Amino acid sequence: MNLAQAASPRQPLAAGTEGPGRWRLWVDRELRPLAPPGPPGPPGAPAASSRVPGLALAAGRLSTERATDQPRLRRAVREALDHGRAAWLSLTRTHRLPLMLTIDAEPAAVTAAAFTAFTAVTAAADDRAPPRARILLCDPHRIEPDRVALQSLFGLTAAEAAVAARLAAGWHPPQIAAELGVQPNTVAAQIKRTLAKTGAGRQAALVALLRGCTACEPPAPANRGAGLPDQAMTADRGLARLGASD
Repeated sequence: MNLAQAASPRQPLAAGTEGPGRWRLWVDRELRPLAPPGPPGPPGAPAASSRVPGLALAAGRLSTERATDQPRLRRAVREALDHGRAAWLSLTRTHRLPLMLTIDAEPAAVTAAAFTAFTAVTAAADDRAPPRARILLCDPHRIEPDRVALQSLFGLTAAEAAVAARLAAGWHPPQIAAELGVQPNTVAAQIKRTLAKTGAGRQAALVALLRGCTACEPPAPANRGAGLPDQAMTADRGLARLGASD
């Protein structure tokens, strides 16, 4: 982090959402956010974006929660832009699982087209398109398996599925009890029954099994309209309170 960033107040970072607990953004080699590729949406159209917990903006650049992660992020972005090397990076966060990043370079053709669209220059100026890196961010605390799927797969009750989904998202049993408004021994009993129903021998094995179930997407109803939120997004709203309380 440079002196300008250290002296600047940190501001929340919003990025385009790719689904519950996932975001995508584009930056230049100095970690300045760039407009996404493609033409802008219709005037007045709401942007599908939300706050990214664990990253902020300082002096107009991405700023990590822990200072020692800042040079790692800058180095990964420059490696992607200068050498075409994809990178996987985890950023430490207070009282949460790390924020996971996948970083690669935007293909030159897409970058040139985006530069032309957003700056209204001619095609002859495409060679001046600034290099941009794509960053896909994943917050394990915001991703949980579908609860209906858990009930069908393992015969869990609705209450057991609610606890199991939060375990998969990295919640600790005391946090789950506080969130659900129940006693810790109730959560412990539900976890014990879930262990028996799934055949997992230990809680760590249960969490690994449940996280694998995030691939079990619920089927889309045939009559769902384009503007209706999906089940996973609805479930994600309940998890937002954990991030706000940390």
